[in-house]
Amino acid sequence: GSGGVVTPPADVQHPADKTSHQTVCDPTGKFLFVPNIDSNTIFQFLVDGASGKLTPNGQVGGFPDGAGPRHLAWHPGGRFAYTINEVADTVSSLTYDSVAGKLSDPQTVDSLPVGAVRDDMTSGAHIIVHPSGKFVYASNRGHNSISIFTVDPNGRLTLTANETAGGAINTPRDFGMDPSGKFMVVANQDSANVMVFEINPTDGKLTQRDEQTTPAGPAFVGIIFF
Repeated sequence: GSGGVVTPPADVQHPADKTSHQTVCDPTGKFLFVPNIDSNTIFQFLVDGASGKLTPNGQVGGFPDGAGPRHLAWHPGGRFAYTINEVADTVSSLTYDSVAGKLSDPQTVDSLPVGAVRDDMTSGAHIIVHPSGKFVYASNRGHNSISIFTVDPNGRLTLTANETAGGAINTPRDFGMDPSGKFMVVANQDSANVMVFEINPTDGKLTQRDEQTTPAGPAFVGIIFF
């Protein structure tokens, strides 16, 4: 009734004991997915609807060596998913079998523009799909940008822009979007501020509308509507 934990957690598997930064259910809630950077895969689980316990459901193969999937986001149609790959600063699109609860066939594209410097300071952080399904956004630390991708009918991606706000974006560890897809809020961890961008519904590009300082370096940002 209260939503509290009444039994010890069930430790079903230790496929990798670190570098899992996110768990995400599919749109049906029947399957759970855990991207893991060091193992360069996504661990998949079946969720028991009665007990909530997890059963291992395989791993996703096909990521390029050294990609390092960190976060995952679903296309609103539920047929595709996308990962931001922390180590390589790339993005992968995957196809989804909702009956088997399995992702497959990752196709990977750069999250940084041609000629961008990659070093120990550049790393992918977060990924979001626009509610229209037309655009995917990814944040890049070090390069300090938000990547904008267009989505083709097969769910595959083309990089169309990298928004830097004139160099003001600074370690965008996290960013969020309002449910209508009109505005994006970017948390700049190393400059202790948040930026608000308006999203162009035609091409997905961003126009800065506001900026506010925060008490400390923000590592997460979200939008709440009442």
